[in-house]
Amino acid sequence: MRRLLALLLPLALSGCAGEPAPASGDGEGPAWSFTAIDGRTYSRDEPRGNATVLFFMATWCGSCRTKAPVVADVVDDFREQGLRAFSIGFDPSETAEQLRAWQERYDQPWPHGVDPALRVVRAFDVRSQSTVVVLDAQGHVVEHFGYGQVTDAGLRRAVERALASSA
Repeated sequence: MRRLLALLLPLALSGCAGEPAPASGDGEGPAWSFTAIDGRTYSRDEPRGNATVLFFMATWCGSCRTKAPVVADVVDDFREQGLRAFSIGFDPSETAEQLRAWQERYDQPWPHGVDPALRVVRAFDVRSQSTVVVLDAQGHVVEHFGYGQVTDAGLRRAVERALASSA
């Protein structure tokens, strides 16, 4: 079933990345939070004041596997400038063990978790795995890369904009 979903979902959803949710009304972007496999809860508000990359992925997703090194390289290059990153499993059936193995395989030391109620997915109108959302320090969406759309150069430009607006 996963293989069938992996083959059909990208076709059905390609080009479906919509506009992200509107700001929360408090001058900041959409509120979001999730519990990572380390047991901690992460959110828009903690830590406050950092540009952020959200990588919506699934361990079985071919496009996610292709994009994982791109995300890891960019995040690593901007970490000293305060960039934070989170990987959020798009498939609620994924286990902590699968996500830990993913972290190690793709050298992604940042928090990983699953969004079982799909609250974060809905907050950013994420329609498929392999979506990357870049936020400024106030949580506003700087760039929303839909299924498989993120490139090294595009992600770097978005992160630079997010960091510049955060300064």
